[in-house]
Amino acid sequence: EQEAVQRAREHAEDQEMNYEASKHLLELLEAAETKRSSHLGRCLAAPVTARFLALTGDLYAHVNLDPDLHLEGFIAAGGERRVEELSVGTREQLATIVRLAIAAQLKTAVLLDDQLVHSDSGRIEWFRKQVRNSVREHDHQVIVVTCRLSDYAVDDEIRGAEGNASTN
Repeated sequence: EQEAVQRAREHAEDQEMNYEASKHLLELLEAAETKRSSHLGRCLAAPVTARFLALTGDLYAHVNLDPDLHLEGFIAAGGERRVEELSVGTREQLATIVRLAIAAQLKTAVLLDDQLVHSDSGRIEWFRKQVRNSVREHDHQVIVVTCRLSDYAVDDEIRGAEGNASTN
């Protein structure tokens, strides 16, 4: 009976040690993930800000991304502002810039689903060039789901695609 109690204690101690080791490993992994995400956020802040400045005519000084790559805010008129203060169209444009920056950094595909619905023709043209340049310069893919093909392709490309579709 004492042997059984001793074995049970040893088993309980082993279980406790396994638990503590697993808990410590989880904490280390979470810390590494936070550090990696934070680093990616810092890496992307500069290109996102540069593109946002180019898009908006230097109205904003800096875009802040948190460790999870969420937009925290931006600097304008000498002070920090919340993203919610931007118009719906400008928020969508900024989100598209962030998505393109992530895809470029990670060399992965990005899916855009009618991202430019609330954009004027000048900004649509700017984005068309940005999407093409990002793909060309960073060797990643952009998949666009849209019913407004002219937002992403020029007239010659649309007519060419229509001609190919009718002959296939």
